[in-house]
Amino acid sequence: MVGELPNDALLQEIAELKSRLEEAEETLRAIGRGQVDAFVVSGADGDQVFTLKGADHPYRVLVETMNEGAATLSEDGTILYGNQRLADLLGVQLKQLIGTKLAWYVTPMQRPLLNALLALPLPGCATEEIALITEQGRSVPVILCCCPFEVPGGHGVSVVVTDLTLQKRTGEIVASERLASSIIEQAGEAIVVCDERGMVIRASRVAHALCGENPLLRPFNELFPLRFLVSGQPFSIFSPLQGDSTRGSEVEFSPPARKPLQLLLNATSLKDSQGAAIGCVVSMTDFTQRKQMEEAIRRKNAVLEGVSAVLRAALTAPTEHDLARACLAIAQQLTQSEFGFIGEVREDGFQELAISNPGWDACSTLDCQGHRAGSCDFALHGIYGKVIREGRSHVTNDPLNDPSRIGLPGGHPPLESFLGVPLFRNSRVIGMIAVANRQGGYTRSQQESLELLAPAVVEAFLRKRAEEDLKKLNADLENRVNQRTAELREKDQLLLLQSRQAAMGEMIGNIAHQWRHPLNLLGLTVQQFLLFYDLGHFDRGFVSQSVSKAMELIEHMSRTIDDFRNYFKPDKVKVDFNVRETVAGALSLIRGSLQTPRIEIELNADKDLVIHGYPNEFAQVLINILINARDALAERQCPAPKVTINISRDCETTVVTVADNAGGVPGEIIDKIFDPYFSTKSPQLGTGVGLFMSKSIIERNMGGRLAVRNTELGAEFRIEI
Repeated sequence: MVGELPNDALLQEIAELKSRLEEAEETLRAIGRGQVDAFVVSGADGDQVFTLKGADHPYRVLVETMNEGAATLSEDGTILYGNQRLADLLGVQLKQLIGTKLAWYVTPMQRPLLNALLALPLPGCATEEIALITEQGRSVPVILCCCPFEVPGGHGVSVVVTDLTLQKRTGEIVASERLASSIIEQAGEAIVVCDERGMVIRASRVAHALCGENPLLRPFNELFPLRFLVSGQPFSIFSPLQGDSTRGSEVEFSPPARKPLQLLLNATSLKDSQGAAIGCVVSMTDFTQRKQMEEAIRRKNAVLEGVSAVLRAALTAPTEHDLARACLAIAQQLTQSEFGFIGEVREDGFQELAISNPGWDACSTLDCQGHRAGSCDFALHGIYGKVIREGRSHVTNDPLNDPSRIGLPGGHPPLESFLGVPLFRNSRVIGMIAVANRQGGYTRSQQESLELLAPAVVEAFLRKRAEEDLKKLNADLENRVNQRTAELREKDQLLLLQSRQAAMGEMIGNIAHQWRHPLNLLGLTVQQFLLFYDLGHFDRGFVSQSVSKAMELIEHMSRTIDDFRNYFKPDKVKVDFNVRETVAGALSLIRGSLQTPRIEIELNADKDLVIHGYPNEFAQVLINILINARDALAERQCPAPKVTINISRDCETTVVTVADNAGGVPGEIIDKIFDPYFSTKSPQLGTGVGLFMSKSIIERNMGGRLAVRNTELGAEFRIEI
């Protein structure tokens, strides 16, 4: 039994109960209005939170679980509420998202648009495409739907954000698919797309035409049986499906009822985002014509190299037989043949010029030591005879069944294939080239190559035989030239001897003239000995003076002998010599002969010039010219005979001119004065070899030039070296 309480305590307890009742009733009313989401209950286990499910619960679940981002914004754009999808879209945690401004996740260029959307008046809504920037800096295209609503004390904005990334990617994929389809359809090469089973799921028009039927949903390996050209192995579509790509490989495709085609193959796998093969794409480019052109160019180049080798052999082969062997080797290499021969049609029949070793060893043209037993004559019959008889090429890859076959000589190697090409000269068959046993037989290509080589072989033999004939002619001509040269050399020696003798006679006269005065003085000196003895003046002083004078005269005469002896000494090597000194020396040798008539000599030299040559021979030329000038002046009895010698330099050439005032050389003979034995003097005065030898010395021995012309006063001889 409860004890009685005081009135004051009861009144206080009643007041507390009333207060708690009012609080409970207010809570119930708040719960009924949906103003309470949860409440906390304290107990023995501590405080516990109990969530209440109200009438708006389904809507909250919808917002939290929908695929779009959702948020409630204040008037200034602060995010008051946001769902998890919006946080994931922006790449932030939800608790970090609440309290931030939505403008922070928009680029500065698009913030004016966002502000306009948030400032819309009630009750309108607006939708715009905008780009949000995630926490990681990635741009996300979205549709932003903004709707304003009223709240106590103001208004807010509800925002729904729809991610457009997938839609954009899907649109790009669709556009890429359309582009790929357009590329495949418009491609100029065969493009085939296969699935992981090797079935064709996409093919270009060229691929349709290549296989000749509709390839879709058909196995690639059945439609396109490809074989690699290099290895001969088949290509399988499962190789690229397994990751083995093929790039730029040459393959052969043999479509039904058509010629084989040569294709350039590229094949690579298609993979999904996980790296698994989901198919492959194959491109095939028909390069048959290009390959044929390349092969034709290769054959033409091989033929050109063969022609060049044949013509080189024509220049280097020592004999015609060596040339034939070289030409046959070139023909065998050009056609990839094992053996062959070159034969010539002669008046006495058909005769081989060269046989290659394999066929040579099997024929009976070898002696017991294995050497050739002489020329091998053939009869014009059999397969090779057909080439000569009909004058056209013959090819057989089945010689055993050839209608022209007559069999093989004993020991001849088996004949598996044969190609013979005739050799023509002036549309007449003069021989043939035959090759045999090419692996795989002969085609039109080898026949054309050998037919192109054949004219070069004919030309080589013609050149070689012309060369042999030319050698014989040259040998005969050389003998005749040597004989004629010996005769001319003998005549030249005779002319030189005559010129020397003439010059020697002239020199003897000059020696006599130059000795006459010293001899007179020497005679007077000797006569004085007796006179002075009779007069009693013959003493040692007189004898000493007379002896000294006599010795001076004798030394002068000795020097004169040395000068003439040096003049007649032949030059053996070219040397550099002073032109002025050589001219002066030549004048001193003939100065005595220039006194009758008394001829004035004028020597003009710009400077001391030096030339490279033979000084004595050069002096002989000057003496010959001066003697001719002296004779002309004496013959025409000029009142003031004069010879002018000028020495000058013209660029790199030294020029010496000798001019007289004797009236010149008559025009009808001026072109003949350098001819041998031509002279206007009597036989007692001239031999006609002086000027001829002078021109020979200057032009042939010293590499210069000697010419003559008439001036106003007389003749001028010009020496250029």
